[in-house]
Amino acid sequence: MNETDVREEIVRPFLHDLGYRHGTQNTIITEKTLRYGYNFLGRKKPGKDRAVEGRADYICQVTSFGRWVLEVKSPQTELTIDVAEQAHTYAAHPEIAAIYFVVTNGRTFRLYRTSRPDTPDLEWQHAEMAGKMLTLRNILGPDGIKRISRVTKPDVGQPLAEGMPSEMQVVGGFVTYEDHVSKDPRFVVPEHYRGARATVVGDKVSRTADGFIEGRLTLAGPTELWDLLNRLGGVEGYTFRTADQFISKDKNSPTIFQNYLDARVPAGTLIPPIPGQTTVATKLPVDLDWSASTEAVGFINGERFMGTFAIEYKLKLAFVPDVIEYSGYGVFDILCKAI
Repeated sequence: MNETDVREEIVRPFLHDLGYRHGTQNTIITEKTLRYGYNFLGRKKPGKDRAVEGRADYICQVTSFGRWVLEVKSPQTELTIDVAEQAHTYAAHPEIAAIYFVVTNGRTFRLYRTSRPDTPDLEWQHAEMAGKMLTLRNILGPDGIKRISRVTKPDVGQPLAEGMPSEMQVVGGFVTYEDHVSKDPRFVVPEHYRGARATVVGDKVSRTADGFIEGRLTLAGPTELWDLLNRLGGVEGYTFRTADQFISKDKNSPTIFQNYLDARVPAGTLIPPIPGQTTVATKLPVDLDWSASTEAVGFINGERFMGTFAIEYKLKLAFVPDVIEYSGYGVFDILCKAI
């Protein structure tokens, strides 16, 4: 087996297994010629020093995210420090700026970080390839390159708080409704609302174009009827904003976020059966209009935003001459992760 055999029988199937194909967003560039001035190699005499050339065997590129280089040798060639240094010159070339480089002779593979070319991070034999593929895809596959590019890309946005990034993903948490109180004797808040808990299922915290901090939440619950009415009323999530420049980390001086929403479920809307409450579908006899004004007061504790909230509700039914008002309050604990 020679170097060409290694390329066609071993390397190309390996790259395909990782998720790379010629002419796609995750493309393979072969035999790219790179020119080096001697100043790149530490010599700076333009009048005497001539440019030199190198040719990278394979460049795997995840368009707009990053690249890595693979240098191929014949099975008879030992993977010496000179081979690693050759591949490193390709990876470090300004036109490439690769995150990793790999060297192989078809028998042994070695993976290096371009920023640390003296010692491989991973070494494996061709016979071990199948058992290593999940790990290799996680590092060298397109998704792995996208992940590492996000980590290494500087966050130049205004941070949400001291020591925090400019945006964060909401990944979990809960909202507990401790009590609801009606201001109208005609309307009694169901007892099961007390202590009900909604699950935070996602969304993010970032800044708007005009610089305000905005938190968007998606909740499940606290009851199936609650979710149903929100869905029928077009409420897909909750958007909170604060006028504070940064989110507080001091529980004695918390940040205030506010949200307002209104919704309508028109008369004639079919309300499906609610498990444990109704057994048949019914049509809503009148328009149902409501609004909710929420104030959430909290602070950051590690990766959690926690605190208390208060909600003022207004409910309007066609057969009731005035607006029914009631209020609720509770606590929240929301987990966020850097994006």
